[in-house]
Amino acid sequence: MKYRIMIVDDEKAIRSFLNVCLKDKYEVIQASNGIEALNLIKNYKIDLILLDYRMDGMNGLEVLKEINKIENDLKVIMVTVEQDKEKIIETMREGAYDYILKPFTEEEILFSIERAIKTLELERNYFALQSEMKDTWKYQELIGKSDAMIKLFNEIESASNVDANVLITGETGTGKELVARAIQRKSKRKAQPFLIVNCGAISKEIIESELFGHEKGAFTGAYTRKIGIFEKANGGTVFLDEIGELPLESQTKLLRIIQFGEFMRVGGTQNIKTDVRIIAVTNKNLEDMIKQKKFREDLYYRLNVIKINVPPLRKHREDIPLIVKDYIDKLCKKNDVEKIITNEAMEKLMYYNWKGNVRELENVIFKAFINSTGDKITAQDLDLKGEKRKIEFEDITPFIIQKTMEIEPRKDNLEQLRSNLLNQVSRTIDKTFLDRVIKLAEGNVKKAIEITGIDKSYFYKMMKRINIFPEDYKKDSNDSD
Repeated sequence: MKYRIMIVDDEKAIRSFLNVCLKDKYEVIQASNGIEALNLIKNYKIDLILLDYRMDGMNGLEVLKEINKIENDLKVIMVTVEQDKEKIIETMREGAYDYILKPFTEEEILFSIERAIKTLELERNYFALQSEMKDTWKYQELIGKSDAMIKLFNEIESASNVDANVLITGETGTGKELVARAIQRKSKRKAQPFLIVNCGAISKEIIESELFGHEKGAFTGAYTRKIGIFEKANGGTVFLDEIGELPLESQTKLLRIIQFGEFMRVGGTQNIKTDVRIIAVTNKNLEDMIKQKKFREDLYYRLNVIKINVPPLRKHREDIPLIVKDYIDKLCKKNDVEKIITNEAMEKLMYYNWKGNVRELENVIFKAFINSTGDKITAQDLDLKGEKRKIEFEDITPFIIQKTMEIEPRKDNLEQLRSNLLNQVSRTIDKTFLDRVIKLAEGNVKKAIEITGIDKSYFYKMMKRINIFPEDYKKDSNDSD
């Protein structure tokens, strides 16, 4: 399907020139004034408009304001002369995507149009995502449709159906607690207590009192008897966060609960029976800790009856748009506002190396939501600290291939599959190449151009196409001083 472009200019020669430039690749319609253009918009689905600023009757800004009242699912590129450059700023505020100064070359106009069309495609995909998002992409509070997340959902389902201890592993910020809650909510113990203990947040002096309780007079300050977590949770589930931080002495008592279903309060003399399911979570390598004599091997095997590893965000980055959209929707609902994220901002999120995983992603979105002034979250609103943490080519390659393979292969679209894959791989190679060569030039773009021998204008177009900005590298240089 060809995209439909409308040329709006009162100069016939300009319309004819643009028609010749575009007719092979796009469907072109023409209007000689603003009124004619507005009538055509009402009757045709237009994807992009080349709109002259200086026209008899309505000028380009006036036409743009009327277009916004009729249709917003299109892009507008303003065409003007140098003298009107200041006035064009107002058209950009009104939503114009780009502007081109007369006289322009065929290459310039095609480059601007291709960029606008690509942005339009991605925005339409984003809005389609809003209507497409189904409950099958959401497992309780967890979001995703990637293979990695579908596998995780299946593991949660299996763990929910068996009354056994669970060990959940994964990097910081991946959503391990959400996984634990999802298991508990579907388990046979769902109506019973679900109590949480952060083993890393409680000092070793009082951790046993928290877990097992204590008798009056058991230690200085123990003025009354205290009921511990394992006693309170009888019949339910205990969630032990950061299990790797649990002191060895406490590990021994925890092992006794698992083996015999009983424990003693601190300072007590009687065994207390309890029936609990334990879901333990860690971001540490417990097997290494066993070798270092920091974690009991027998306890590890008692906890590791069912093991679930929560994948890092870099292993399912195709879920980022879903996660972002869901979180923005929640923020909009909570604050009674409407906001969306622009394609440029989404692309930045997709190509960022999320060392803090989903938690870091949500923090960035939350700050951007607060800092954004209009109804859109833009790339400028994103506070991506340490943007020099670019992802490597091997990190993004599986994502590129997966997205390309989502197209159903048929005889009539094999070329599209090939083209998509080549385009995405080419883009990623260019991004990695430019990032590294600019760093080699210590953030000096002119020096980078000299190193590569690439034509200056083409080098800058490459940077613009893949959203690499010179100022990012200036910041990096300052940081390293």
